[in-house]
Amino acid sequence: MVLKSRKKPKLKKLCYSLAALAATLILLVLLLLHTPKGFEQPNPISDGKVSRYLTHVLAPQFYNGVQRQQPFELVITQAAVNDILARFQWPKQFNSLTISTPQVFFVPDNIVLMTTASFHDLNFVVTVVAAPALDGDGLLRLSIKKVKVGAVRMTFITRKIAKRIYKNKLAGTPLETGDIWAQLTASLLDSHLFEPVFSAEDKKVRAESIKISPANLTVNFTPATD
Repeated sequence: MVLKSRKKPKLKKLCYSLAALAATLILLVLLLLHTPKGFEQPNPISDGKVSRYLTHVLAPQFYNGVQRQQPFELVITQAAVNDILARFQWPKQFNSLTISTPQVFFVPDNIVLMTTASFHDLNFVVTVVAAPALDGDGLLRLSIKKVKVGAVRMTFITRKIAKRIYKNKLAGTPLETGDIWAQLTASLLDSHLFEPVFSAEDKKVRAESIKISPANLTVNFTPATD
């Protein structure tokens, strides 16, 4: 009888522990599967046409501004970015992970990207918050400030994964190549600073300031010389 009385409390304690673990796992799954309020997964645009925002608005404004070699302002709208993004080939497959069409939101001082990631029939809403910033020397960094899967913050883990991807796959000399996409990638994945100099034919401009307001991103450019 004494042995039985000792086993019962242990068994009871084990049952409580397993129940608490199960409840924690269920809560974690619910948080991961949480859909942020107001988010609706956008559909890709499959008409085979290039975005008119890109060809008829942004590209001409940027090209003409560069050619004039005078300070100018370029306003990039949230709608324009989402129209351009939606015309890429979506969804994209990475082994068992499927990424749907992303959607960008411009909020004060931040760029928010949201999309649905599917893994073995489970759908998770991924939210990435990034911010471009110019330092005192005019160098630009595009930093990831926050990453969430559902309602769960994964910023620290994501930063470590991003740095590993950059180190193993993309590391090189991005700050010296002049390739703006390599520089942006290095900045986003590994926090590199780089000169925000852009060119059109034989003329160049430098981004002097970046302002993000609701639904708009405004970049002020000035002529750049080598």
